[in-house]
Amino acid sequence: MVVPSVHVASGAASRIISVIVGNNSDGTISVIGGNNSDDTINGNGVISTNGTISVIGGNNTDGTISVIGGNNTDGTISVICVNNTDGTISFIGGNKTDGTISVIGGNNADGTISLNGGNNTDGTISVNGGNNADGTISVICANNTDGTISFICSNNTDGTISVIGENNTDGTISVNGGNKTDGTISVNGGNNIDGTISVVGGNNTDGTISVLGGNNTDGTISVLGGNNTDATIGVIGGNNTDGTIGVIGRGNTDGTISVIGGNNTDGTISVIVGNNNDGTNSVISGNNSDGS
Repeated sequence: MVVPSVHVASGAASRIISVIVGNNSDGTISVIGGNNSDDTINGNGVISTNGTISVIGGNNTDGTISVIGGNNTDGTISVICVNNTDGTISFIGGNKTDGTISVIGGNNADGTISLNGGNNTDGTISVNGGNNADGTISVICANNTDGTISFICSNNTDGTISVIGENNTDGTISVNGGNKTDGTISVNGGNNIDGTISVVGGNNTDGTISVLGGNNTDGTISVLGGNNTDATIGVIGGNNTDGTIGVIGRGNTDGTISVIGGNNTDGTISVIVGNNNDGTNSVISGNNSDGS
């Protein structure tokens, strides 16, 4: 083994080795860049007979390691960028034998993880954007083996979920816009496998439902405009399978109905303007099948 070296004395009690280079009998090359008076090592490098390369960039006075890099015999690459004094790791990257890539962006002093990324053996990609100190998760995104995509935008400290979106295996798309602290749901939307579309606009704290919309398998369209706290219904509209259209304008608290309109199968049009609480009808207009 040939070991050229340079020794530089710095004070009676200190010895500094600036460079040690070794071209070894087994064909390996070893390098130590600097072993300093404070016992730190500036650089360690080894090129081995098996073709691997190992590197330590800095082993510092505070016990931290600035860079570790390894190109291993199995073709994998491992990297740790910074191992800090508070025990945190700023970056870990691994390119593995199975072709997967794993990354942790920041494992912080408060126990939080800033970024987790995984390109997995099954072809899926998983990402965790932020696992915060308060226990919340900012973003989770998963591209799954079945081709589906799942997304959670925010899981908040109060237990609420701001957005959940899912593109499912059956081709459907489901969305929950807001699940709030008071138990209400702001928007629910579903594009279903039978081609129908379902929507709930608002499920409120008083138990009322603001809007229900359904585009059904039989081609009909159903709408409920308002189901109120007093049990009244503001608007119901239906486009039915037989081609008829039914409308109720308002079902009132006293049991009366203000408007009913019907376009019937025989081509007639029926209207009731007022169905009063004494059982009387104020106006009934009929365009009957006989033209009357």
